[in-house]
Amino acid sequence: MSTDKYTKIDKSRACLILGALGDALGAPVEFMKYDEIVSKYGDTPNTIKGIQMLDDAYGKKGAITDDTQMTLFAADGLISAFKRGAERGILGEYWGYTAISYVKWLETQGQENPNYSDFDWGSHELFEVVKKQGQRGPGNTCLGSLRAMQKPAELAKNDSKGCGTVMRVAPIGIFFGNLIKDTSKQELQKVYDEGVHDAAITHGHQTAQHASGILAVIVALVLHGEPLEKAIRIALDDFGTQDVSELCEKAVQLASEPPSVENLQKLGEGWVAEEALAIAIYCSLLGSKKVLSVEDSLRLAVNHDGDSDSTGAITGNLLGIEFGTKVIPQSLIGTDTEVSSLVELLRRYGEDLIEIADYKQS
Repeated sequence: MSTDKYTKIDKSRACLILGALGDALGAPVEFMKYDEIVSKYGDTPNTIKGIQMLDDAYGKKGAITDDTQMTLFAADGLISAFKRGAERGILGEYWGYTAISYVKWLETQGQENPNYSDFDWGSHELFEVVKKQGQRGPGNTCLGSLRAMQKPAELAKNDSKGCGTVMRVAPIGIFFGNLIKDTSKQELQKVYDEGVHDAAITHGHQTAQHASGILAVIVALVLHGEPLEKAIRIALDDFGTQDVSELCEKAVQLASEPPSVENLQKLGEGWVAEEALAIAIYCSLLGSKKVLSVEDSLRLAVNHDGDSDSTGAITGNLLGIEFGTKVIPQSLIGTDTEVSSLVELLRRYGEDLIEIADYKQS
């Protein structure tokens, strides 16, 4: 199964926009327990209790977090690397270039890696946008690994399996999913490997790397037109490892039952990669099956005890790559929120992740 270029562009745009929306919806409640969320936002008549609309975080209504920031820098690194290869006729490993892109993100956080302090790389526009935003709850593992990196393709020297891998990997799935010839296991292996390598830039634990690779494969398969549930099945069957598959299989099973925060919490809190992936699979499958609306799938993904912005972001990525821009809930994005002000930038990166495959030096 495959999709035409313009459908891929639409899916890619929606993947990034809905990911940012899920991130922004979860940002105000990231460090709150479920009971605290319900107490603050009211026991609403909606099936999904807790926060319903974008609220203030980091001094702005509908603010994104480090999840969307790093996702954009991942996309920018891939696009910049492809251009460099087309113009120079030579290209190293892609994860070396995304690593440098993440170091540029590090600089927007007021920190630096002295090995790359004078390195000019990537979009100046993106750099300035994110630098103005400043710190949005960046993960210590990402910060520490990027500060310590000696060379671009160096693997992280830690044992962290935090969700900082899966929350940023969607562009990897889109970009390499678009470049592969078909969705055979041999071709998907390339996508999986790139997802694993991207994770290894900052996270040394194999579980974080496996989860990132599996999510990249799911995104690539849905980009090519596979239904979400089938894509999850293929990814787990062909690339699943016990440390990730066990929880993700549980998520698939729970998605066949009526939605509930109790079922979601059986999957963990999302602070580690396999839990964040499983929660996002659970919530996005409920949306894919039309058990919940896109809005309520995102609400379920953020109203729990754990890492609400990351689980919201990944759920948005999966719903976006499946349904495209037609399901983006404008009423939830609003017109006066930070995420609404970033929609055009997100749309452009979503388009460029596909269009770049046709880039030739002028």
